[in-house]
Amino acid sequence: MPEGNNQSIAGAGNIGLSGIQGSHVNININHNNNYGLSSAPQPYSQQDPFLSSLRGYTYKQNPLPELYRVNCDREHYLELLRTHNRSHDRHLVYFILACPKQEPLGLIKHFVFDLIEANGSNDTSLKFKREKAEERSISIGTTVGKYTQIEDLRKEWLALFKKEDSDFESFISSGLPEQNLQYAIHAFDAYLDELKRENFESLVSSFLEAFKLKASKGPKCIFFFVINAPDYYQDSDLEPEELSILQYLKDLSNTASNRVLFVESLPRVELRYLNKWIQKVFKGGDDPLHIFIKWAKELYNMEIDGESDFLINMSLIQTFQETIWNHRLLLNDR
Repeated sequence: MPEGNNQSIAGAGNIGLSGIQGSHVNININHNNNYGLSSAPQPYSQQDPFLSSLRGYTYKQNPLPELYRVNCDREHYLELLRTHNRSHDRHLVYFILACPKQEPLGLIKHFVFDLIEANGSNDTSLKFKREKAEERSISIGTTVGKYTQIEDLRKEWLALFKKEDSDFESFISSGLPEQNLQYAIHAFDAYLDELKRENFESLVSSFLEAFKLKASKGPKCIFFFVINAPDYYQDSDLEPEELSILQYLKDLSNTASNRVLFVESLPRVELRYLNKWIQKVFKGGDDPLHIFIKWAKELYNMEIDGESDFLINMSLIQTFQETIWNHRLLLNDR
């Protein structure tokens, strides 16, 4: 076992996927903060002028799938993940370094829902069968601790299988192959300026070593390390320690390319991609994009340029998607 297992890593969290069994997928929500999916729709108000204006439009899908909370743009990055996953039948480690405003966790959720559809479930709505806790579920959420011990991160992963008290190595060798799952996906969430190269490298090395071999039975494990860097884009300035971590990730993705993928930076989104998303959701109306422009004006007093190459933060887009999805869900519940 690598040294440094009792060291801490700043900002650890989790998004756990411990399911995709046969043709049935059961989804549970574990919402801990604003990175996670909300556990229930927000109250609908008849007096809300924006939501009331949506009554003039017809939804193309009923119910609106859960995928539509996170599926605007990012197709290039999603395809990178898809292709790498399909190409390697072994446990994998993925890194995403991005500004939090570009919702790197949203990309992971998109990847998860994509896997669900690819493995036999056409319905990715969260409305169905939440109550069936006896079935292995997909848990999407995140808990963030300022300084979390590596041993605690292992327990977080074991918790996906309700084995928090088990020995980590023993479970991987004997317990994991007995799990009737296709995938076990877990994510850690950190901030770049809180990481120390030595501690971070020790953590990553310990997981790479522990999951070096995949048994012929049991799930394929995929680990995501989401590294938040506020206002970071590929041309951004970084501190020397941060540059060292960036170089480590680049080198690792080259030397262990059959196990590791590094996504460096997620860009802002051009308005034309949101326009395409709105057209997938609604029928009717001469200019569906005005729904978003009106929403941004009324809720945030933002003036949105209607040009197709106008750039928007993904955080704003996903807040808008959440508003639309909640509205559709509440109409169904009436």
